Amino acid sequence: MGGTANQGHRAQRETEIGHRQGLVTECILEELDFTSEGRNADRLRGDFVHEPRVVVPEIHWAWTSETLLVMDYIDGVAPRDGDTLRAAGIDPAAIARLGAEAVLDMVLINGRFHADPHPGNLLCLDGNRIALLDLGMIGHVSPRRREEFIGFVQSLNSGDPAALAEVLAIWSAGSGVAPERVHVTAERLVARHGGGRIVLSAMVADFLPMMRDEGMVLPPDLLLIFKALVTIDGVLSAIYPEFDLSAAMRRSAFRVAQARLSPEHWGPVLQALAWGAREGR
Repeated sequence: MGGTANQGHRAQRETEIGHRQGLVTECILEELDFTSEGRNADRLRGDFVHEPRVVVPEIHWAWTSETLLVMDYIDGVAPRDGDTLRAAGIDPAAIARLGAEAVLDMVLINGRFHADPHPGNLLCLDGNRIALLDLGMIGHVSPRRREEFIGFVQSLNSGDPAALAEVLAIWSAGSGVAPERVHVTAERLVARHGGGRIVLSAMVADFLPMMRDEGMVLPPDLLLIFKALVTIDGVLSAIYPEFDLSAAMRRSAFRVAQARLSPEHWGPVLQALAWGAREGR
């Protein structure tokens, strides 16, 4: 029995590694093709068409190819420290709030996000605006995964291990981990990080080894989400030490609710229902 269990864990680990390697390979191939980066820029610009404070440079397709990317030049200041931003007439607190809103909207509402938002890929502009650069690595979040991630954050923030275990069970489905071990992991995570402000970098540094030790698999798209959020948390905390990403997540709940009620959200659903009704005649 012990040998069978070890083989099962080894097969599960190999599957997890394969998924991660596939994600890395896909990201590298996208970064090597500049037309892919250009399309990413066009899509993200469309996502923020109603938010003039988030700037994505225009792509000049007449001169762009797989090996050459031509875009508008953006003059700004990298978000490395608050003093430099203030010297340029930019408010670090406003940038921190906007940066958090932009990343959370990308992940939780748009379903398409900048997967590597470090200071070299961001510029702060006059008027407390932010420019997104180097869009070769873009993550995608399905509507179902967005709901799961919101549930994860809410259950951890409220200190609810039972609700957290439900999310972890979904994420680790197929890994063969006993339900009681999933509950133990949820209880440990809530005990260490739940019921208050979530320090994301510390939580993730604790959470991933817990998952690994229990033989639970975190899907690759979630790894990319956590990576992006930890990165932006570090950037915004560096320019504005009072910044709290967990509070920003709570504030984003209203925008998520608005998006769910918008015509853009319900339009495709109603179209599908109407189409199904016609087909059923």
